[in-house]
Amino acid sequence: MTSSSPPNPDAVLILNPGPSPCFAHSGQHVRCAGGQITEIGDHLRPMAREHCIDAGGGALLPGLHDHHIHLLATAAARASLDCAEGDPSHLPQRIRNRAKGSNSGHPDPTWVRAINYHESIAGELDRHKLDEWLPDQPLRIQHSTGSMWVLNSTALELLDLDALDLKLNDHNRLERDSNNRLTGRLFRADELLRERLQHTGNMQAPDLTTLSRELARFGVTSVTDTSATNSQAEFDLLHAKQQRGELLQRVRLMGNALLPPKKLPLIHTGELKLLLDEAALPDIDQLIEQVRSAHQHNRGVAFHCVTRIELAVVISVLSATGAHPEQRDRVEHASLVPANTIEQLRELGVQVVTQPGLIHSRGDRYLKELASDELEQLYRLRSLLDNNVPVAGSSDAPYGPLNPWLTMQCAVERRTLGAAQIGAGEAITAEQAISLYCDYSAITPGQPADLCVLSKPWSDATARLTDTVVSHTLRGGELIHTPT
Repeated sequence: MTSSSPPNPDAVLILNPGPSPCFAHSGQHVRCAGGQITEIGDHLRPMAREHCIDAGGGALLPGLHDHHIHLLATAAARASLDCAEGDPSHLPQRIRNRAKGSNSGHPDPTWVRAINYHESIAGELDRHKLDEWLPDQPLRIQHSTGSMWVLNSTALELLDLDALDLKLNDHNRLERDSNNRLTGRLFRADELLRERLQHTGNMQAPDLTTLSRELARFGVTSVTDTSATNSQAEFDLLHAKQQRGELLQRVRLMGNALLPPKKLPLIHTGELKLLLDEAALPDIDQLIEQVRSAHQHNRGVAFHCVTRIELAVVISVLSATGAHPEQRDRVEHASLVPANTIEQLRELGVQVVTQPGLIHSRGDRYLKELASDELEQLYRLRSLLDNNVPVAGSSDAPYGPLNPWLTMQCAVERRTLGAAQIGAGEAITAEQAISLYCDYSAITPGQPADLCVLSKPWSDATARLTDTVVSHTLRGGELIHTPT
């Protein structure tokens, strides 16, 4: 440094970065100012009040983008009891222990909130089973798919859902038994549940500080929040969290039809999110009209699509409407993709946003539950890329692993937590895996200074991507992660 004055946070010089698939300028330095990359060259020298980072040969990459995440749900999940942890037979006692605790920092202080439940733990759940586990304190448990909540009787009474269901006649979301009594099972009812929790004073927005800094530690500088219920309220909430430094990442926010087009420096609205659920598919003509309306308002659409039937609906709808003329429509998850649909996806021009990390976290269960032909179709990568279908990578947190480097390693190895391999023919290279998360052309003068520096050269990082350590992360030239 040529001056003892405090560094200018808007001026950063990265010295001695190592080459990577996204940065071929070996031996050259990178200067950032005013939020952008301004210069690249071996002649660059530190200037007054410029913050210098000596990369020491560590690979330089664009900041990573998690293309599918649920920020608020992920933060809330971290304060919840994880049903998948530990001995399944101990779950009822773990719930009772949580109920006896102080619940300090819990998003719903008077409740017990549990997540990641699967039938393999203790069978099908309903209010009666939960009443046996916890009769006197409100309890809600979310299924591992995120599509269902189960509430005990205390919770149902507290939220007055029985009367509300009669008023709305909403029997698809709130299941009833043969005696017209609520079973406690709520399907795709997040928005309704949130409204009732807020109405009764039992919900507050979770703090994103810890989550955001963990993302920064992984090199993530931007995310797409894909919650279908996002509206103006969520836009304002996340923007406020950015303004007070709680949320460090840029945000692309997709959501419902009530989310208006809006663009601010760190947050902007994205696609209309359309949920497809094979058990209760919407009218296809209605879907076609929704997509056409979104396109007419210059808005792309993003389909939640897990099963083969749901994918067939997506292809049918977009074949009728045509693709958005300016931005790609999206297929979220594309968990099962039959071979005969790959060419159709290419012709439609859609982008597949997928989560190979779920092979790691859920793969051993998939091996027990899915047929062999379904395993071959699971979270495809190579066949999509080889057929020029654009693919983006993501976590789907809180339902999948948050760490993008773990997901990249799974894209390369296709290994489950138990080391079994699923879909070896869909494995891709490390260079292809990193391209799922960042734009190879992003490190050029004039581009936003969203960057991450690895602690080692790219050739070493590729030996095992899961072990990758990011030493520095910059968003708009501002350091949002540095070594501790």
